[in-house]
Amino acid sequence: MKLGWFLASIVLLALLAAPLHAAAGDLADEFSAVNESNPDEWYRKGWTLYNQGEYDEALIACDGAINIDPQNANAWVLKGLALSDLSRPEEAIEAYDVAIEIDPQNANALVLKGLVLSDLGRPEEAIEAYNVALEIDPQNANLWVLKGLTLSDLDRPKEAIEAYYVALEIDPQNAAAWNDKGRALSRLGRTEEAIEAYDVALEIDPQNAAAWTHKGYALDDLSKYGEAVEAYNRAVVIDQQYMNAWVFKGLALSDMGRAEDAIGAYDKALALDPHNANAWVFKGLALSDLDRPEEAIEAYNRALLIDPQYANAWIFKGLALSEMGRAEYAIGAYDQALALDPQDAAVWKYKGDALDNLGKYDEAEKAYNRALALDPQNADAWDNKGQLMFELRRYDESLKLYDEALKLDSSLTYTWYKKGAALESLNRSAEAAMAYSLGREMELNSGTKMAIFVLFLILVIFNETFMAHRATHADENRNILILHESDTTSS
Repeated sequence: MKLGWFLASIVLLALLAAPLHAAAGDLADEFSAVNESNPDEWYRKGWTLYNQGEYDEALIACDGAINIDPQNANAWVLKGLALSDLSRPEEAIEAYDVAIEIDPQNANALVLKGLVLSDLGRPEEAIEAYNVALEIDPQNANLWVLKGLTLSDLDRPKEAIEAYYVALEIDPQNAAAWNDKGRALSRLGRTEEAIEAYDVALEIDPQNAAAWTHKGYALDDLSKYGEAVEAYNRAVVIDQQYMNAWVFKGLALSDMGRAEDAIGAYDKALALDPHNANAWVFKGLALSDLDRPEEAIEAYNRALLIDPQYANAWIFKGLALSEMGRAEYAIGAYDQALALDPQDAAVWKYKGDALDNLGKYDEAEKAYNRALALDPQNADAWDNKGQLMFELRRYDESLKLYDEALKLDSSLTYTWYKKGAALESLNRSAEAAMAYSLGREMELNSGTKMAIFVLFLILVIFNETFMAHRATHADENRNILILHESDTTSS
């Protein structure tokens, strides 16, 4: 995540406000009497224009000050701010560098340079700038927080926590430090400690919508979905425009099985930002949970219009298309996902399923082989490849593949039944009976209902007419099998 200019506002308030506002003062009535040969007046005029959001004019005023006094470090800093807000980050860095060259002790310039570097995706360089600033001002708690945030961006949460610890030693009432410490703890899987940190942040600042949202996410991670929803509700009461709180609320509601309510939360988020691809994907998943695949596909399409590189949107679209029996189109979606990430074993497995549905058995086998080469621990891929071999009456191969699946997960009820069917086809009735018995035992343990699935397998094994019909309509029958498997795995 980029630190963004919302953090610049923190820095401006905590670091820059005193020196810059002291120089600026209330000059609204003095513009008509500006002495154009006085660099300080140009600078003060530039600062006032900047505060009014008139960045182009502020830049002209800064240049007026610099033309008269090229060694005016504050004017260079203000020029950097204006350039940043005009989306000219490289030029902003150049301005900050000039300010630092003039005044190596100018912590403001170093911090603001670090913010721009972070926004440019150069966090290592940002940390270098913050470290120099901390040598100048080691007691600045907000600067330690900025360093911690940047370390988190680099996926170095332990070092980030160390930075937050220093910030809190300096200022135990720094709510931002407690909140961001919680986020770093969450990344380390120390969720209970993270919640404690969020609670301290909220004791200091009960109106901190971000801390309520982050606490909600941590509670969700502990499967405390009801408490998570309460936390998200607190966040959106404080800030109804807080889009992420609506999105995360939707996720928690989905986890509670309240898909309709989840969609309502996603719609709130999308009303705030119709270009949020994640919210469209999550809405699609909730629609799929409600067995509304066509609407789900529309949601995934909206996500893909926003971000055509969103691999998961392609995957979920493919799954929804498969659910509707549109295997050919599903394969197209999976191919788009694989073009973005050819190492995704699960997608190769899904593609294999779709190819099998279409009766393209050779291609399906290749897809399953690719899935298993990438992820030999994928029990479902072993099982589905075994089913493919069974359909092709290659029963010995099918049996070996089912055994591989069961080595990885012996609780796969449907695989035990399939293994029994393969053994039955090999005239190994005693072993088949044992496999069926183990399947029934797993069924009782898991509470799954396999009767329809077993009936289906019996028909496949013993009814040659059915086998011939199935060879002609392989895709339809494979869809039936997938539906039964889905029933058992989701039970």
